[in-house]
Amino acid sequence: MEADYIRFEKHAGISIRGELVAITSLHEQEIRLYRLTKTGKLCKERSIGLYNYQDDALAVAEQEGRKRMALGEHATMPAARGMSWSKGTARKQGQSPIDAMAADPPTTPSEAEVIIPGLRQRILSYLYRSALEQTDRSSAITNFYYIFPHIATLIFYRAQFIDDVHLMIRFCTRQAFLSRAMEGAPHTFFIVIYDMLSTRVVSVLENTSESLLALMERGVDLLRGPMYNFPVLQNSSFSNNLQTNQLYHRQQYTLQNARNGSNGAYALLGSKLQATRHLLSMLPFSPQTLFESPFMDRALFAYDEKTLVPQERPCPGHDFPIKFFDRRTGQLRFKLFTYQPHSKPETLPKRYTYFIFHPTLPFAMAVQQPPQQAFYHPPTVICYYRRPKWERPATSSSSTSTMPMAMEESTQAVERSQTASLPPASMYTRTTTL
Repeated sequence: MEADYIRFEKHAGISIRGELVAITSLHEQEIRLYRLTKTGKLCKERSIGLYNYQDDALAVAEQEGRKRMALGEHATMPAARGMSWSKGTARKQGQSPIDAMAADPPTTPSEAEVIIPGLRQRILSYLYRSALEQTDRSSAITNFYYIFPHIATLIFYRAQFIDDVHLMIRFCTRQAFLSRAMEGAPHTFFIVIYDMLSTRVVSVLENTSESLLALMERGVDLLRGPMYNFPVLQNSSFSNNLQTNQLYHRQQYTLQNARNGSNGAYALLGSKLQATRHLLSMLPFSPQTLFESPFMDRALFAYDEKTLVPQERPCPGHDFPIKFFDRRTGQLRFKLFTYQPHSKPETLPKRYTYFIFHPTLPFAMAVQQPPQQAFYHPPTVICYYRRPKWERPATSSSSTSTMPMAMEESTQAVERSQTASLPPASMYTRTTTL
């Protein structure tokens, strides 16, 4: 993987489910499946992309041998000559993967290729069979021939485990991927459901499909990952939480009625189609970037969603603490400071902060990243934890080892789940500069 391109931003290029690990390679255009052993090692099982089955390379080598015998060739040649659909240009030192991909010219399937890569061939076969099942077969076949060169040049850049058998893969054109990465422009992409055992494509859906949106709204808990044997089930989403569902529909309404202009094309930006595209852009999910905690449960606490998101994503720092209110009584339960309480926020450099909450214990971490211009400011890690009353110091200034208070809680215990609650305590921090 020395010259490979793997997206680590928001864990987009990695999907984990139990012992299975899937790594999406942008350069080689393949999904590498690994299994985590009990000793902590990753053992590669297979790759999906150029081949579908593990023994496809043997079948290709046999086909190449027959071709050489038919042509009377006796020289040694690679088994899969002309079949590599990855670029051979190595990335320069310090060059980003996106810039390297943009520097390479786009490619189309050539006559020198022996076969179409396996995953693309499965998609084309599914679309052709779907065209044969249409009522107006002739028009459907004509449309398939029209989109054939576009489908044959699609690239995939994200994948996620749905279960132990099925993969959700996101495809788009090369130009759309580069424009999205550089300009943030909306683009059309396709969601492919792939069966790893039978190597069959189950479904191909566009990002404007309302049926795909309805399926995501009903089954978002399954896409966010299983809970396994966690002692506390605290999976809060818009399919099982009323407050989160209201926030989701409020965002959907805003997208449908957005207006950037009074007339012309800008006035058409806010529509149901654009809202569907925006909401489906979350697929595939990266469950490892989502964290579940009782403090993030909107059924228990109310907080500003602009300052704190239940995802490992940096948010701009604010000069005021994040307040948590009791959902049932409306009282202030505690404050979460993103800076030292005794320092002046206006004198601090602008930073981006993302939080990591423990799923079961009253512990959280805040990582503050300085802006790219301020290299002289190292990142800072703030640890938040609860200390029972009987372990609190008598006075906060009596000892040099006492840590400053970071959360102010009411005397009532914080309800963590339907079956467990925490004793009353105060929150403390410990700041570490990396």
